[in-house]
Amino acid sequence: MAQSKSIYDDIKKELECPVCQEQFSDGNEPKVLQCLHTFCKSCLEGWLRQHRGGALTCPNCRQRTECPKNNIDCLPSNLTYKNLIDILKTYSRNGDHGETFCERHKEKVKFYCEQCEICICSDCAILDHRDRNCHNIISLEEGAKKQKANIERKMTALSANSSRLKSYASLLEKRRALTNKSIEEATKEVHRVAERCINSIRQHESSVTELLQTQKSSCNDEYSKELSKLTEKIRQTRNVAAQSKNVHQRNNLQEMLNINQVLDERIAVEGLPVLTYPEFKYISDDALSLNFTPGQLYITNTEPSLSVATGNGLTKGTQGNEGTFTVTTSDSKGQATYSEIDNVRVDIKSNQRGIEDIRSVVKDLKNGHYSISYTPKVAGNFSVSIKVRDEPIKESPFTLVITKNNGSRKLGKHRLVDFNVIRHACWQSRTLGKGEGTFSPREKAYIESRFTT
Repeated sequence: MAQSKSIYDDIKKELECPVCQEQFSDGNEPKVLQCLHTFCKSCLEGWLRQHRGGALTCPNCRQRTECPKNNIDCLPSNLTYKNLIDILKTYSRNGDHGETFCERHKEKVKFYCEQCEICICSDCAILDHRDRNCHNIISLEEGAKKQKANIERKMTALSANSSRLKSYASLLEKRRALTNKSIEEATKEVHRVAERCINSIRQHESSVTELLQTQKSSCNDEYSKELSKLTEKIRQTRNVAAQSKNVHQRNNLQEMLNINQVLDERIAVEGLPVLTYPEFKYISDDALSLNFTPGQLYITNTEPSLSVATGNGLTKGTQGNEGTFTVTTSDSKGQATYSEIDNVRVDIKSNQRGIEDIRSVVKDLKNGHYSISYTPKVAGNFSVSIKVRDEPIKESPFTLVITKNNGSRKLGKHRLVDFNVIRHACWQSRTLGKGEGTFSPREKAYIESRFTT
């Protein structure tokens, strides 16, 4: 204990300014001179004023250091010292690293109050925490056991957050690859068209290629920026996890209380960035006249995983009746968006052998909405797969239940009467001038054949 406390005090002493003997802090940063000696910002500002600006000499070795614009902030900060300050804050907020004493009563702490989440001495337990309805006092060992379990739960949550960050980073890499691939394919296509259209097409080729490369550079910058942020978050998460593991193994209650705050800060993952993931496609017209543009560059910002399908016909329908639902293509912000190259595809397949799949019709409304219609011939359960640019939309595939049409009723054990057939036959009889209920042998045979199952 004494040795640990001595090392802790030595580190604190090292983090003091040699001139004013004050502790370095966020508001009084450690600044490094060209001779690599470190002093606090306040002392260097006073020292610079004594030198009347421009430059100052080191208080230790007298080596001269230029100070641009007479601003001490222009000098580099000692990042090692700053990191040590943060570590010390995390390691022991009270500045004591061995046995913990009550600041108020100067006695060794012996208990832990669960409600207040602090370690207390005997006097604190009697004077300030005696109300059992408001304070639950337990031993330090039991408190350490509970805090240890709490840290274990938070470490698990921290590991899950780290996994999510890695998954998102992997997703960004895949998205960048897809975007770059679409840009490269579009670039190849525009080159092919440009070669067919000689001089007048060269200008078109140059402008479209320039646009593609600009988009590629812009997209890559955004991907790199977000990946850099995620990499830094992953690094910080890994460092906190390692530090938490060490504290967990040492089984010191005060350390575990201090590290809990750091864990809470790291677990509180900020909302993941919202990016646009564009894809590019160049659509050409090989039968082009020189009076027209040889092709057009189409860009889609549609995010298939955020696109949705709505409508009653998506999940239920009736045999023989037309069912409908709507597909809406959305961008990364969840707003409806439209592009000619989105290519919405709907497949309705039976979940049972021997039952025919249902043919669907996709109508492009040219505004980010697609009307889907189908007419099932048989009842049963079906799977509805909806894809945009060969990627499934949100919650796809869906389950579609087709029920039997109740317009038919059974008579007896073996006969099925369709009343629509009867009405048609009666109308036909009256139209032909026959008496009510009078049918020819052919008509009777027709009706009988329709009644028989």
